[in-house]
Amino acid sequence: KVKVWGPINVGLLFALSQFVVAWAIAYIYARRASQFDEMAEKIARDVLREASDVGNRWASGIMQVLLANVGLWRGQTTDAVEQAEAALKVFCELEDAWGELQALAPMARAAVIVTPDRDTPGCSATACATPSPRPVRGSIVSRAHSAPVTCSG
Repeated sequence: KVKVWGPINVGLLFALSQFVVAWAIAYIYARRASQFDEMAEKIARDVLREASDVGNRWASGIMQVLLANVGLWRGQTTDAVEQAEAALKVFCELEDAWGELQALAPMARAAVIVTPDRDTPGCSATACATPSPRPVRGSIVSRAHSAPVTCSG
């Protein structure tokens, strides 16, 4: 009930200060988040290099999936798709259905990002939101779709 200025009291100022604090936290986080992306990319590239050096193809593929996701977070869609395609190739060669699905996920998100207009005539939601540059035969993905798919491309 302590008045500060006219009808404005300490309680009202305290309540309104929550908005200021929330916006300040969001601003600080947004500025720091770009550093997290850079750190994740550096770590993934280091692990990818080490996995390639020791011949661990599965770890290489998963790091390429991580790099694809980081690329999407940073708005680098083309690089993200290239990383995802490289990962998909590795997982197809390893016949790893789970890895194939992980590699297809950033490709699907990239397709949604670059699809200009889903209301375009002849563009069904499935056709425009689901990329199929290298579909996967005999995997989780092929069981989820009615059309036959292959790893060859």
